[in-house]
Formats: sequence, structure tokens, C-alpha cells
Amino acid sequence: MQRPTDAAYSMYAYKHVIDLIDRYQPDVLWNDIEWPDFAKRDGEYSLAALFDYYYQKVPHGVVNDRWGKNTHSDFETSEYQYMSESENALAWENCRGIGLSFGYNQVESEEHSLSVAGALRHFLDIVSRGGNFLLNVGPTASGQIPEIQRKVLTGLGDWMAIN
Repeated sequence: MQRPTDAAYSMYAYKHVIDLIDRYQPDVLWNDIEWPDFAKRDGEYSLAALFDYYYQKVPHGVVNDRWGKNTHSDFETSEYQYMSESENALAWENCRGIGLSFGYNQVESEEHSLSVAGALRHFLDIVSRGGNFLLNVGPTASGQIPEIQRKVLTGLGDWMAIN
């Protein structure tokens, strides 16, 4: 799969992120695929201009590391067991789903998912090494959290309420 790199797409994406910043002032500006190459320069519609705008609107905000090589970030990310070299950074976060998907997957069962004990072990490993843990859930089309995922979230919440 090719990612768009041209100027037209870059400007389109830039305007969308500006709109998100204006509407929601997100504490975390999270990108998940590399940003278009056209924006990796100085000037209008550049990634540098986008970050400047973001920090003007959200001075306490932070930016993740998924904008491309040699671009600014406030923290690094790993995903499941991938990109684990990021876990040596000063500020980092591990993200993963309860199952193997980042969305609802009707064929995932308990064998594909973390148990409460497994999620707790993963959480404790991450935070004991100074990281943050981002745990994704995938609701159904009607907005319901599947029972497998609800059980894990409830178990983690019960543990956290005590500890």
C-alpha cells in the first residue's frame, strides 16, 4: 500500500488536522502513518507549521513519533511487540488492542485476546519501565464493547481501584 506524498494531499491533510485542533484542542496529537513528504520542509502547509500551530493552540499538548523519520515528537511509541527500540526513549508509550485488531473483529475470540491476568502483566511491565500504556478497545457498529473486551477492562479497573 502506497501512502500519498504529493502536495495536494499534504495540504488536504494539513487542513483536516488544523480543523481537529481548532474544534477539539487534543492533548495528544497522534498520527499513525508517516506524513506526506511534501510537508517535510519549511513554510506554509509544512509539518513544522502544523506543530507550531498546535502548540500555540494547545501549549500543554504532546506529539507522537509517527509523522516520519527525523520529524519532531514529544514521545515515542511501540505497538504490541514491534518498535520496541522506542521503549528506551525518555518518554514512550506502548499501544495495543485487547485482541489482535484495532477495531471490532467478530472472529476474534478469547484465544486471540489478552486475559485479565495477561493485560495486567503487560500493563505492569510497561509502567514499571517508565512507559505509558494505551489499550485499544473495538466497539461493535452499535457502540457496544464486546464481552471479551469488557471483562478485561473491568478486571484492570478493579485492580486499579485497589492499587
